[in-house]
Amino acid sequence: MAEVLKRSGIVRTRVDQNGDLVLESSTKEGGSSIAVDPGGSTAAAALGLTGGPLRADAVGATPARLVSAGTEPFLVEREAEMRLVVDGRTW
Repeated sequence: MAEVLKRSGIVRTRVDQNGDLVLESSTKEGGSSIAVDPGGSTAAAALGLTGGPLRADAVGATPARLVSAGTEPFLVEREAEMRLVVDGRTW
């Protein structure tokens, strides 16, 4: 899943050492943000992005970062969708 999101170019993604999905805004400056739209994201629950904070804002020179509460493997249905709001733009 991280690779699919990475190819989108909207956010930087990776799986950390704990197996959690990490979503980061591409911008590393104040005002940067990333949020999951829970109403438009049928993949959010499978990715562990519904139980905790659904929005993150950048602090200093670091990108805005959301970390999933779930771990690999992520069982996402084929037709599932992910809607994000990154730096004020909906994708």
